[in-house]
Order: sequence, then C-alpha cells, then structure tokens
Amino acid sequence: MHIVPLLWEVGQDMRYSLASGLGLLASFLCGLLLAPPLSWATVEIDTDQTWTSPTSFTGDLIIRARLTIKNDVQVLTPGAFIIVEQGGILVIDGRANGRITISGNSETNSRWRGINYYPGSEGEIINAHIRSVEGRAIYSDGAPLIVRSTEISDVRNLGPIYVAGIQMVGVANFTIDRCIIHDIVGTDPADLPDAEPGANGPAGSNGVCTIGFSRNGGNGSPGIKGSDGETGINGALAHGITLSGCAGRISSSIFYNLRAGNGGKGSNAGQGGNGGPGGNGITCVFGSLGDGGNGNLGANGGVGGRGGQGGDAVGVHIENPSLNPNPAVTIEQCLFYDIAAGNGGEGGRGGAPGDGGAGGNGASSTLAFTNGGDAGDGANAGQNGMGGAAGLGGTAVAVRTVTPIGNTDVNQCTVGVLVKGSAGVPGAGGNTIAVGGAAGAIGTGTSSNGDAGVSGSNTPAPASPGAAASPGFSVGVEVDQESLSLMPISSVRNCILSPGSAGATNVLAFRTTNHGRIEATRNLYTGSPPTLMSGTGITIPMQLFGAAQFLDAPAGDYRVAAASPAVDSGMVISGFAPLTDLAGMTRRIDIASVANTGSGTPPIDLGAFEVQLPTCAGDLNGDGLVDDADFVAFASGYNLLLCDDPWMPVGCPADLNNDNAVDDADFSLFVGAYDELVCP
Repeated sequence: MHIVPLLWEVGQDMRYSLASGLGLLASFLCGLLLAPPLSWATVEIDTDQTWTSPTSFTGDLIIRARLTIKNDVQVLTPGAFIIVEQGGILVIDGRANGRITISGNSETNSRWRGINYYPGSEGEIINAHIRSVEGRAIYSDGAPLIVRSTEISDVRNLGPIYVAGIQMVGVANFTIDRCIIHDIVGTDPADLPDAEPGANGPAGSNGVCTIGFSRNGGNGSPGIKGSDGETGINGALAHGITLSGCAGRISSSIFYNLRAGNGGKGSNAGQGGNGGPGGNGITCVFGSLGDGGNGNLGANGGVGGRGGQGGDAVGVHIENPSLNPNPAVTIEQCLFYDIAAGNGGEGGRGGAPGDGGAGGNGASSTLAFTNGGDAGDGANAGQNGMGGAAGLGGTAVAVRTVTPIGNTDVNQCTVGVLVKGSAGVPGAGGNTIAVGGAAGAIGTGTSSNGDAGVSGSNTPAPASPGAAASPGFSVGVEVDQESLSLMPISSVRNCILSPGSAGATNVLAFRTTNHGRIEATRNLYTGSPPTLMSGTGITIPMQLFGAAQFLDAPAGDYRVAAASPAVDSGMVISGFAPLTDLAGMTRRIDIASVANTGSGTPPIDLGAFEVQLPTCAGDLNGDGLVDDADFVAFASGYNLLLCDDPWMPVGCPADLNNDNAVDDADFSLFVGAYDELVCP
C-alpha cells in the first residue's frame, strides 16, 4: 500500500452506492453498444453553467464562461481537449458529491488531451481524479490555477519528447496542495530503419582497339562506404510537474511511479559497396594484346548509430522562475519516490564490408609472335564497420531547477528511492567476411603468356563494438544556474534524502552545474561524502548522516521509526510552521526517549512525516483524544472503504479491527471510543 496524505476535505459522508454505480455503468455501456460510431461534436460553453450529473461529449469542450463541474465527465473521442479560453473559468469541485473523475472513454480505453487553460482564463480543481490522458493532464498558459486534493494518473506521452502530470507556463501565482501524481509514463521510441548501403563501384571498361583508346581493360571504381547509422531517438522525459516562468507553492503532495522512456536503438549501418571489377584487355590488329584492368577496393561498412539517451524522470522540474524578492517556487512537505529514468538505447550494428573487385582478364591470341596480356589484380575487400556507441542512461531527480534567475525552496520533504537509467549496450561491430577480388585470367600468346595478377585479401577481422556509455544519476535536488552575476541560492531544509543505497555510484543528495548554488541546512542523508554531492556552490551546515530507518520503503511507507535520527531534529523555518504532516497527523510530537537535537519546543521531525506517540483505538490523529477531528479522519477512510485504495491515509488507521477495510464494524468500535473521549 502506498503512503498517501489525508487529502479529502470531508463535509458529509461521501460513500458511493455500489448498486446505483453499477446500474449507471451498465446503462452507459449498453448505450455505447447500441449507439452508432462516435462523430466529432465540439461543445461550446458561452453562458455560466453547473453540471451536476455525469456527462460525456465526443469532441473538444471549449469554455468561454464559468463552468462548474460537480460530477464525472468522460471525453469519449480520442485526442479531444478541454479548452478554457479568455474569459472562461473552469471549476471542478468534488467536495459535495465525492471525488470527480475526468477520463477518456472507458469502453475503448482511449486517451484524451487534458485540461488546457489559456491566457485570460482561470481555474480551480478540488477533489478530482484526472486520468487516461495523452501528453499532459493539466496545462496552464498564464492562467491562475489552484489544484487541491486531486489525483493525476495514467498519463502517456503524445510524441517522443515528454509527458507531464501538470505543466504551467508564466503562471504568476499557483497553488498545488495535497495532490497525488503517479503513473506518468514516457513510452519508448520506435527503432530507426537501417541505414542505406553504399553503391557498388562501376566496372572498368573493356579495352578498345579504336585509335585514341587503350587496348587495356580499365580499372574498376571503388565501392561507396555504407551510410553510418543514425543516433537513436532519446527517451521521453517524464515530469510530475513542469514549470516555466512561474511562482507559487507545491505542498503536501506525493510523486511516485514516474517512468521516463528508454533511449531508442541506434540504426544499423549500411553495408559497404562492392569494388568494381577491372575491364578485360582486348586483342587488336597486328597481335597487340591488352592487359586486364585492376579491380578496385570494396568499401567499408558504415559505423552503427549511437543509442538514444534515456529520458530523465523528474518530480518537479522548474525552468526560469519569475524574478521575485521571495523564492519563486516553494516545495513543502512532499514525498518523492519510485521515480525512474530511462535506460540508454543500444548502439546500432556496424555495417558489413563490400567485396573487392575482381581483376580483368588479359587478352589472348593464337597469332604468331604474340605476347599474352597481363591479368588484372583483384582488390581487397572492405572493412567491417564499428558498432554504434551505447546511449547514456537518464537521470532521476526529485527537484530540478534550470534557470538564469530565481531560486527554489525545498522544505520538510522526503526523497526516497530514485532509479537512475542504466547505460545502453554498445552496438556490435560488423562481423561479415567479405571476399577479396580474384585476379583476372592471364592472357596467352604464341610467344609468351601474360603475367599473373594478385588476388585481393578477404576482410581481416570483425570490427570493434561501439563505445560504452555511462549510467545516469539519482539526485535529490539539482540546480543548474546560468547567471554568474545574480547567483541566487536555492535552499533545502529539514529534509530526508535517501535517493539510493549509501556508497552507490552516481547517487547524490545534491548536484549543481554551471553557477548553481544550494544551501542545504539540517537535512538527513543516507549517504556520506563524497557521494553526498557533486558540483560547486553547495553548503551543508548542520547536516546529519545515517540510515533514515523507514518503516517499509519497498511498500511505499516512508514514515520513520522512533529511533531514526530524523526524530526531534528539525530546525525552525521562518514562515513555515505546519500543524499536520503529510499523513494528516499532528506535528511537533515530542518523543521522550529521543534527545531533542533540533530547535523549537518541541523540535519538528525531519522529512514529510512526524513520528506519533502510541495511541488508543479511534485516536486517529495521535492527540490523546477521540473527538470530532478523529471523526473527520474516520469518515474519510470509511468513504474509501478498502485499505488498498491509494488514497487511504497512512497505515489505514481507521481499520480498527484490522480486516483491510473500513466498514460498519469499524464504525461501531469508533463510536465506543468516541463516547469515552479521552484515551486511557
């Protein structure tokens, strides 16, 4: 079970009726089976409307007024958009009727093209699930945007470049709070076709007895080298959120199962052309006999194409943050894990060589006093082409900032396993034995025969494989700062960074390039220098080293044990004082058995989760009481029902009888504890 925050803003019991839900689904599917093929029909909203019933449409939805959606929507036609134009407002509000799903056609499993806000529009999305999208689930071009308590999943890339859960450009003030972004997957590119073979060399002309021409055969022309293979297509980038020129806040959200595409295979090289054979000598008057022409060299095979680079996978990717006296983008109390970069592509195979051209035959005669023509030499075969170089592995990053100006603050986050891309496999060298050209036949004469020619050599050996490549990196926070004069500092505070095993290669808590600067204060690292960081401009005051002691990281449980060095170790961060952690549990819980090494009374734990005191059944927030706050938390779990639901709060605390479901039996136990109020 994945660890997720207590996301819902619970106002009333939002349990869905299973019977009515199945009835609606059956009616919908029956309608689809009986309906004719779908035709494109654009829906345009030019007056204010509120949709309270399930809705579907078969074309683009274009919004120029205020549209409030309070029930599920299916975009039935593949490739259709929801477009919010200037003056339009789109509000998706699932607080009253339960989580709203905006998806593609469930019958055909088709994908739509997401919600797109354009300049002059605005939007708010609360308690929704946006899925089955191609390209990006939510896009905003300068439109103010608030996204709360929303899940984004099952997004695939449109082309070979990138895929993203949310993309924003030029948004001056955005809010993303209590969201889950997962299963953002870049698909692998198609292999490239093989390169073109080289042309064969033309044959030499036969001798000619006409005055002004030689009686000797002409030499053949060399074969043309096989074309080199093309570099494979780079793997698609996978970003949970990608921002360009934006300012805002991302808080209490989870990013997992982001998968970049693997690099494509480099194309195989073309075969070298065969060398042209020499022309034959000719017998002319008066017993003049021509020599055979020489064959020419077989061409080398081309070099295999380099494998494409594996795509980078990034939780939050930030470019050109707005110039702002305060940090342009703040990321607080988020969890990043299971973010995997693409592997490098395989290099293309080297091309096979061309055969050497055969020598031409010397002329022969039975006339008296004639000397036979010399045989033409055969030519050597070409060389095998070298294999293509392997593609570089992609890099997995929790937070990346690439900017000439601006900076990023990362506070109270947990970074779990990030999977770097492996290097591709070098392409095999060509391994074909091409045949050297045979010498031509000697001409015979009555006085003497011509001299013998020399045959060409076969291909001597297989070619070398392509060059090896490097794997990518696993990096917690990365900053690429282009400006030397401005040089703002990005900060990382009160975080747990565990992007890979301690001492593993290419695993870094921090990395800077160019003039990037990071001030990392009071963080817990599972590695140790020099694997901690790479680059200049990184300071790490008050750092802690040691195992984070996650409860069950393989299962996605990134809470820490009470003995973790993260407990009671945090510092006070000005302007940031969360009352609850990522799971909705109370912050600043003092664990008496642990020395307070941080600041504040008591100090906050590092990372996105707070270790809680032992509690009684029904005390779901760990404050020693079973009261209305716990009832809100219980209602959230009761609405979700199954503990395996990805939205169920950490550890399924409302499952009081441990049967993997939050149902009426748990409600009876909760009521008993609620009546007692105070934990014993």
